Amino acid sequence: ADKKLSDFCKGSDVLVAVPKEMESEEVARLSKPILSDPNVVDMLKSSGIDASNWSKESTGEGTEVEWKSRQIPAFGKADVKKFGNAMIVAAIGCVVIAVIVNFLHIYMSSPIQLGHVVSPGIVLSHCGLLKGWPIIGPSCSPAYLEVSAGMVSYYEGKTLAWVIHGHVCEKDEVKAKTCVDGLEFLPDGSLAVGSQPIKWLERHSEGTESQLTPWPFAEQPKIKSWRVAGLSHGAKEAVGKMKDSAADAANKVKDGATVAAGKIKNSTVDTVGKIQNVSATIAGGAADKIKLATDKLKEAPQMFRKSKEEAA
Repeated sequence: ADKKLSDFCKGSDVLVAVPKEMESEEVARLSKPILSDPNVVDMLKSSGIDASNWSKESTGEGTEVEWKSRQIPAFGKADVKKFGNAMIVAAIGCVVIAVIVNFLHIYMSSPIQLGHVVSPGIVLSHCGLLKGWPIIGPSCSPAYLEVSAGMVSYYEGKTLAWVIHGHVCEKDEVKAKTCVDGLEFLPDGSLAVGSQPIKWLERHSEGTESQLTPWPFAEQPKIKSWRVAGLSHGAKEAVGKMKDSAADAANKVKDGATVAAGKIKNSTVDTVGKIQNVSATIAGGAADKIKLATDKLKEAPQMFRKSKEEAA
């Protein structure tokens, strides 16, 4: 502590600390490129130190080795162009995703308009895709409308609010366009499921009114509701059995009508066949008589000449 740095450093010397674990030669080798950096040389030059020769070291054989500091890699024009193109593609991708998400959000959250059809497998959401977002989440009450084959269910949160039962379209009916599969909000304000007009809905919630408008329907549909929530368990089972019996009866009537139509068709075919056979028989007999009369007419002149000759 009683010695000064000037006792060790003279002129343009630079003091470099040497860690205990390293040799001074190794430290000198590692520090050489740093001290040879042009920025360091310029900084020392402003302090009156000439470090221009530090970048050169004699090998003892008459040659000098020039030390060069590591440079920060520079970006070429090609790299900048590639980076710019990647940013443009990423921006376009973000815009496309935003448009798709916005379209799905609008489709799912918009109420059903007059004349619209919601196909089976579609689930509409009152809050769309943005439920929980700071802008929409706080002011949106979650509600869902699920359309399946022959049935429409409406949920308030996770609670079933009401149900509509309808007809399930067969594949042949859909292909022939004689049955519209799914929920229809007809132009006159009525509802149909599987092309079957709907007059009643089953209300399962304890509320006093069934939620129909302004969501999921844009206008109040022409439908009445009856409360299932107030029925006892036995009454619900009885109603279920009545519905099943009614469905079975409708199917039997449908099957019976199909069988009757087939029998009528077969009877009609048999009757037509018999009429054709009778007509053919009559036509055949008439043809024979006409042929016989024609032959006699042909023989008449000969018989007349023969009678004349006998008379002479």
